[in-house]
Amino acid sequence: MTAPERPLLAHCGSSVTNGPIDDSKVEEQYKLRRLSFSESPMLLIPLDSSTNSGPSLSDCEISIIRTPQDDQFETEKDGSEVNLDDPCPEENKQSHEPTVDKDKTMTSLMPPVAMKSKRSSSTSNDLYHERDRFRARFESFNPPTCAITEDLPGRSEPGLQEYEEISTKTKKLNLQPLSASTSMECTMSFASQNPEDILPLDRNSAYFNSYKPCPVSDATRVLDLRLVTPSQLSKALKWYFNTPLPPTGHMFPWLHGLHPENFAQRSFFIANTEKPAHLLSHESSLDCMKPELARFVMCVETSSFTPHDASKILRNTVAAEEILQRVEFARSEVRRFVSSLIPQLFPSEQFPHIDLMALAGAIIQDCLDTGFMPAFIDSDPKRGVSLRNFHIQVNKIAACADFVVYCHEETHGTGTCKCMAFARLLKVAQITENRDMPFKFDVFVFARNTEMQDDFQEIWTVRDSSSFLANLDARRKTQLNLSDLTRNIPNTFSSWDADYQVKEKLETTVMSAASKLNLNVWLGNIWDHQIMMQFLKEDPQTADIIKITPMKGVRSTYCDPQNSLLTKSFADLTDLDLVTLLPPPRSHWQLFVHCHNDASFPSQKLLNELLFKYTITSRKASEVQDIHHLDFPSSGSVGFGDCRQDNLMSIVNTCKLLYLYSSSVTDGSIASLIYCSDGYTELSLLIFCFLMYAEDIPLETAMLKLHLQYGRPYYVFNSDVQVLRKLEILLRKYSPLRLGDDIIWSQAEAISQQEINLILLRPKSRGSEGKNSIPRRLRLGYIASDSSSESEDSDCDDFESENDMGMEKSWVEDLEGSLPSRILPHIYLGSLKHANNLTVLSKLGITKIISVGESLEWLIKSRFYDHNDVTVETSEDGNVEMIHINPKCMNYNSSGKRCDVTSVMKLNNLQDDGIDDLSRALPQILEHVQEEFENSNGTTKFLIHCRVGVSRSATVVIAEVMRRLKLNLPQAYLYVRVRRLNIVIQPNLRFMYELFKWDEKERRRTIENRDAKNEAHTEDLRVIDWFVMCQEIKKLNQPFLRG
Repeated sequence: MTAPERPLLAHCGSSVTNGPIDDSKVEEQYKLRRLSFSESPMLLIPLDSSTNSGPSLSDCEISIIRTPQDDQFETEKDGSEVNLDDPCPEENKQSHEPTVDKDKTMTSLMPPVAMKSKRSSSTSNDLYHERDRFRARFESFNPPTCAITEDLPGRSEPGLQEYEEISTKTKKLNLQPLSASTSMECTMSFASQNPEDILPLDRNSAYFNSYKPCPVSDATRVLDLRLVTPSQLSKALKWYFNTPLPPTGHMFPWLHGLHPENFAQRSFFIANTEKPAHLLSHESSLDCMKPELARFVMCVETSSFTPHDASKILRNTVAAEEILQRVEFARSEVRRFVSSLIPQLFPSEQFPHIDLMALAGAIIQDCLDTGFMPAFIDSDPKRGVSLRNFHIQVNKIAACADFVVYCHEETHGTGTCKCMAFARLLKVAQITENRDMPFKFDVFVFARNTEMQDDFQEIWTVRDSSSFLANLDARRKTQLNLSDLTRNIPNTFSSWDADYQVKEKLETTVMSAASKLNLNVWLGNIWDHQIMMQFLKEDPQTADIIKITPMKGVRSTYCDPQNSLLTKSFADLTDLDLVTLLPPPRSHWQLFVHCHNDASFPSQKLLNELLFKYTITSRKASEVQDIHHLDFPSSGSVGFGDCRQDNLMSIVNTCKLLYLYSSSVTDGSIASLIYCSDGYTELSLLIFCFLMYAEDIPLETAMLKLHLQYGRPYYVFNSDVQVLRKLEILLRKYSPLRLGDDIIWSQAEAISQQEINLILLRPKSRGSEGKNSIPRRLRLGYIASDSSSESEDSDCDDFESENDMGMEKSWVEDLEGSLPSRILPHIYLGSLKHANNLTVLSKLGITKIISVGESLEWLIKSRFYDHNDVTVETSEDGNVEMIHINPKCMNYNSSGKRCDVTSVMKLNNLQDDGIDDLSRALPQILEHVQEEFENSNGTTKFLIHCRVGVSRSATVVIAEVMRRLKLNLPQAYLYVRVRRLNIVIQPNLRFMYELFKWDEKERRRTIENRDAKNEAHTEDLRVIDWFVMCQEIKKLNQPFLRG
């Protein structure tokens, strides 16, 4: 019986050069086209994808199918010893390439699919992601699953045999039933390219013939597996990493994950497409949504971790268990499934020369030997709408990737390892995934012994070493072991393919390293305590590298790019000693106060002893041998119920001890270190207590001074603000600046219960109620004069009396003490709440706002226009508004309490919905920032915000950091992530992909500039692949996932 003609998608890669490629040319390659199978019983693959362009290839016909010569093929296995050192054994000199039917012609071009315009409205999905406060809900609606959907109705196709056992057995095995080939109505294809202009691993490439067939085996010959040498892989990866990723619109919404059973996710993204009822039906297939033109390269490691190969893996490496389903059922079920699968992939009427029973037997044996099935994991979420499915990207990309299989086993060179078995399973999974185009993607086995590994360093990268973090307390974010720094992660910054958890930990350590506060009191993190204790041990092995190094020059802030490992260049360094890059001890710390959740307040007895001792003790470190450790409750752990007499006395006397102990600031004096796990969260409560006590200042001033003058990050909770409000009165009463000579340093302060009751039960001051006070003209008893008018009641002075009353304090309660995150000296990243608080903006000196998709409350109130002249410039499409603000009253801005903002750039029609495109507005935003930066010599401060400050605005800030600091995407992402402090930045999946494209654009500009100057360079268009970075982001987010 003649098999019906089936469409085969012609595939050509992007235009290739050793350098970057213009995105506009890539867009033009996306043309609709399809080819056809021959009616011949042999499987025929066209080698030339176009009849109109490109050089024609050889007309010879070469079959990938051979007639079985042994009736005992069923029992034969791919287990004979062969030598992979010779990529072309003598018996394999003949080619096994697919055959071309010269008499067949291409079908006509398919018309493009019409798409409706984007939906008129969408939902914002910004969520709070606060570390330590609550766990982020990255996967609350769609927990990851490794199971493939059950019981989907199968669909048959003429010419293919229907097997009744499939539906029954797939339910038991939890494997997706195979459906016949789906409609190609929505299929897209490249226009034809020259063979030299496509991925060298592509079967249409002129280089493909150079890949020798794998050693003789019936199963490998049928599946046409190939060997790839290090030099060949180097050439392929060089082409691959210098070719742009497919356009964003081509990859989405498919990358979000569109499970057939997830009606909510599908309807969210496809509601406005052509024939939505058909696309949303349970029986419909979403294969037409799959980006058929996308082509990735994925290396699959099949060996377990062994010490001798610990340092290097191939780039883009994933483990087999990340993409293939495991065997989790009886052997009989495996046999039944595979025996039913193979005839569907190779119908006997089309492939009469294949011994299906023997092929199935070989695949069954591979399943039993490896423990994996020939099926990809389907991790698309089955319920809920999720826009941040980073955890499924490896599985998504596996469906459109060429594989390079390798291992580090000693038997790899003889061919007796499991690489061949895994390669066959992957190839069957590829054919299952793309049955209309079974050889669109290929599987290669790495012949690593044929050439020296050192000769091709560009194909290798460091192995992830974050496993050593499992030995550390996860709550101690800056805790590090000296031995690990030299043994496990010496080269972590030489590669951006792995170790993001380690990089984040190291960057946090440097960013929050110890700095001086008041007198000789220092703030720091666990690393500062660790390195000082190592110094005090006087270990001869570390004496040369660990020394007290006082800070010199101007005090640096945590947002200073100089306080970063990510901005340093380690490209030329080998065997990097990270200990020398981390902060050394900065002073003679001998009094340590550790703030943590399990701590209690210091006892009165201990505080009394220390106060008495250090009233009469020298402050020279050379004369003081004692080292003291105190514990103090962390921020967020103290409430009103803890404000008992003994606890409040302990707080005051702890501040008194710190002041006394650290009173000498001369060189060589003893100092105190207040530290916590990350250097800013748990210690914030004690720090504000100490500043109010030592400097006799209110809470608002202490917060601003810590941020602006001392340059320290901090994070407080709402409960902290309430407690600190009460403690402010008590701490300032006993401040040395108030008591002067009346203070008795040798004794702890004794506070009566009556005094405490007066403080705790004292009503709120008028100032703190200012924002809720009744306007003057509405108060009972207010009589307007004959000359009074509405305009007079709203003049500048009246506006001040009604709105500024208590504003100094109200912003602390409004924002719960939190300030926007300072990412760069001129860039703040915050929320809509921050943007709506004019007092905070004024105090921080922020004069420019970029509102990404949100509207400011104060900007839309008519009263604001009574005191300001506002002009608006709007772009032609209405998506960008530039709002200029000039106060009418001269004293309006001079008070520092009102609107000091001079301009607002507002981006309209931009939601965090995984659909809206931010990249179009990005150049205009960054141009605006650059213009203001140049005009003010970097002194103008911007607040970039969306609703929460984790997705839309975070994406803009990452792009600004990339351009400003000349960093790649991974560097900029980690730089912003660390400085957002307790808020986890989470640009949605589409925004992250747009950042990839933006990074490509920026790097292309750099490469072109260097080429124009004839400067040598080795940069690639991408330093990391899409699915690899998604995997690293998944690991970073893992501690915050529920359950």
